[in-house]
Amino acid sequence: MTDITIVIQADCNHSLKEQLSHLLEESCQYEVLIVDRSDGPEHKNIANIVNKFDKSLVINWISMPLDTTILQRLVTAVESVNTDYVILTGDGDFVFIDGLRYAARHLDDHKEIVAVQGVSVTLRREENGIRVSPCLFPTQNTNHRLNRLERFMISYEHTLSALHRKETLLNSLRACTTEDVLWPQLIRLAISACTILQGHTAYIPKMFSVRPSKSNIDFGSEENWNSLITHPDFSNMVNYWTDLLIGLAIQLEKKLDSVTFSRHARKSLYEYLKIPLAPEFRRVTTGMTEQSQDAYKAFCTLSQNIPGQENLESVLKRHRKLLQMSTR
Repeated sequence: MTDITIVIQADCNHSLKEQLSHLLEESCQYEVLIVDRSDGPEHKNIANIVNKFDKSLVINWISMPLDTTILQRLVTAVESVNTDYVILTGDGDFVFIDGLRYAARHLDDHKEIVAVQGVSVTLRREENGIRVSPCLFPTQNTNHRLNRLERFMISYEHTLSALHRKETLLNSLRACTTEDVLWPQLIRLAISACTILQGHTAYIPKMFSVRPSKSNIDFGSEENWNSLITHPDFSNMVNYWTDLLIGLAIQLEKKLDSVTFSRHARKSLYEYLKIPLAPEFRRVTTGMTEQSQDAYKAFCTLSQNIPGQENLESVLKRHRKLLQMSTR
């Protein structure tokens, strides 16, 4: 079995017990690494949960000082990982072992690929019911870094929920340690862009995760893009974002034309910003449609037993309770 580490960001995690119970039901043999900066009653609560499961699961727990940032905690966590592959999860994220195993084999067989994600269903409780969305994943398979970056940016997706090669994820997190400077939206985007710069990404039609939002790792409060692009610091944010991408790109390609790269990186960010500002112009690809269909089928199986869904989503049939956990 290929080694994988499941990192759980446990700050204000109201579903940690359920997440570990789910992994136990999945007969998880992979390492589970819990990282947090809790204090007082919350710290004691995490300790009690860890003690309850540490004889049944392979659990390590890193508790860090209260003044550490989320990126500092994630860098520390991934640095401590001794496995080839790692996945980041947050509050309410439920991952499926068969999907992780299949993704790891895909990484084993394709050295050019740095991150893989399968079928991911996102659930959000709203006033009139539950909103179900696919967590679409950008599949990029061109060898040209700038082409990968530009195609990724217009997809309006991220890679945070994928199974990564450890070194890839660590490089991406380290490149983005300017968390005190970048806005939360740009941190999430920059981590994904750094991953795209390092290699190909792939989507697999296997059940992978159920989560309450597209990315449940909290980088701080987020404002809407309309207010951000009119902010006095917007130009500085664009510069910071571009500079950190250039820094990583130069490490990967010593003869990089930084002027050309900077121009394309800025252009790709502006193209990205067009999507939330004018969503009607978003390009819908065949891959996006197929991933959406996979997510819909998975949700149907999650909520009730529908004949004919036994192939891709059969693993979900005993996990209908996740629907309640992810939306409570």
